[in-house]
Amino acid sequence: MTAKKNSNLQVAPIDSALWLSSIAEGGCFILAESAINDEVPSLAESINGFPLDYCRLYWDETGRIHASISPYLIHVTEDNWPRLKDKICQQPNWGIGIQLEWYMNAYTPAQQLTELLSHLREWTWLEAENGESRLLRLSDWSVLSTLMEASTDSEVSAIFGPIAKFVSVEGERVNLMTRSIKEKSDITPRTPQVLSEHRWQALNLMEESDQHLAYKEHLKEHHKETLNWSDEYFDNFVSQQTRSANEQGFTNRQDTVKFLSLSLIFGDTFVTQEWAGKVLKAKQEGTKTKMEKLYQAALDELDKEVSV
Repeated sequence: MTAKKNSNLQVAPIDSALWLSSIAEGGCFILAESAINDEVPSLAESINGFPLDYCRLYWDETGRIHASISPYLIHVTEDNWPRLKDKICQQPNWGIGIQLEWYMNAYTPAQQLTELLSHLREWTWLEAENGESRLLRLSDWSVLSTLMEASTDSEVSAIFGPIAKFVSVEGERVNLMTRSIKEKSDITPRTPQVLSEHRWQALNLMEESDQHLAYKEHLKEHHKETLNWSDEYFDNFVSQQTRSANEQGFTNRQDTVKFLSLSLIFGDTFVTQEWAGKVLKAKQEGTKTKMEKLYQAALDELDKEVSV
């Protein structure tokens, strides 16, 4: 296996047959995303034999409000794996697989699910640096990997807890995440759990990188001139204009990508132009958002240029 940034963390591709062997041993589950597959909740309920409240990762009021986008924990057996693989695990970013430590086989599958769900919830609800609560999508392999790689040995052990293996399954490609040394963590269990500054930085950088990649793909599709840009120029443009968008109060993805499009059409300093300044400096009134007003002003400006 190839060691990652944390010397105690081991991540490597394995033969898919080894995952099947793990399923045969017992103590296996999948944490599946319902946000991209509306069959997940019904499969979780029918296979686990419990009401959804008992297999949904999000709980209490948050769980009820966001039931349609919460990940769900599903017990995996040799009998149901072909069905789960076909119905869930063929989609990109469907979720992750998990095998519990051997001693958890002393518990019934229902008890295993309850214990595992409780543990995963601890690392799902986090307290951010500013004191606000954040939900971490552990069902996203890239999020899980980023968190683990930025963690100390003790922090890695705390996240693993009763878990022996995390597994990423993409078709017949399987990646395995384990610990080289198993030790008890000195981190106190709590909810919400707190992350170190270093781990928050790693997660924020990953999120920013993913967002910038999505922005670039959108611009390539809708603004063909960007196809001729160098990677360095493109990266700098997206980074600088995303920062400019944030400074103007546009922080969600939809508004930011529109801001980037306006920067391409009118220039990267378009916010200093008179038509844009009027909108950006005006008080928020009416039902239209600031971006909707800015976009309309941009269309009006283009009409003026055409009519000249």
